[in-house]
Amino acid sequence: MTRSQSPGVEVEGSEPDVSDASRQPPDAVRQDMVQEILGRLSGQLETVAQRMVERYREEIIDYKLADHDFLYRDVHGVSLAGLQVAMGNLESGRKPTVEQFEGVRSGAGRRVHQAVSLESFLHAVRLWGQVLWQSVLACTHADIAAEREATLTLVAPILEHIDLLSVVAARGYLDELQTVWSDREMVRHDLLEALIAGDGDSERVRRLALSLRVRLSQSYLVVVARIDRKSTRLNSSHLGI
Repeated sequence: MTRSQSPGVEVEGSEPDVSDASRQPPDAVRQDMVQEILGRLSGQLETVAQRMVERYREEIIDYKLADHDFLYRDVHGVSLAGLQVAMGNLESGRKPTVEQFEGVRSGAGRRVHQAVSLESFLHAVRLWGQVLWQSVLACTHADIAAEREATLTLVAPILEHIDLLSVVAARGYLDELQTVWSDREMVRHDLLEALIAGDGDSERVRRLALSLRVRLSQSYLVVVARIDRKSTRLNSSHLGI
C-alpha cells in the first residue's frame, strides 16, 4: 500500500513512481549527465573556437600583431579541428592519439613561417585548454549536484588532451624548424660553391643570396686552409705535462 499525493488518502495496490535515474547505478547516471553536458557544448564549437582566437589576440603579442585573415582562417581552423577531436573522444570515452592531432601538427609547422614563436604557440595551446574547460562549465547547470559531479569527471581527460596537444604542437614546430635550418644550410653551401666557381653574376646566385639576405660584393678573397691530422694530435708534451 502506498500513499497518494492527497494527504490522508491511500491507494491500495499501486506502485511508487520511480524515475529512470533512480533505477540506474550512480556511474550510469553520471555518464548520462556527461553526455548531456557534452551535447549542449557540441552545438557551439564554432563559437568556442572563435572565443579561443579572441583570447590568443588578447594575451599573445604574436597573435595580436597577426593578419586578420591568418587569425580567422588558419588559427580558427586549427583550434576548431582540435576541438572536434577532443569532443569526439570525450563523448566516446576514447583516449587521444597523436595521429588525431595531425591538423594541429601541420598548423604548428606553418607557424614557423608566420612569425609565431614556439613559446607563443604553446601559450595558445594552454589558452585553448582553458577556454574548452570554461565552455564545459558554462554548459553545466551549477545548481544540479549530479551535473557538477559529472563535470568533474571530465577534468582528467581534458588535461590529457591538452598535454598531448602540447607535445604534438612542439614536435611539429621543431620538425619544421629543423627542415628550414637544413634547407638554409644547403642554400648557403650552394651559394659558396657558386661564388668560388666565379659564377657570382648569374641570376641563380643572386636569388640564392637574396633568400639568405646576403649582399654580394664585386670580388672575394678565398682562403684555403689545410690541416695535417697528425699534427693535431695532442700528447702530454704539447700540454706541458
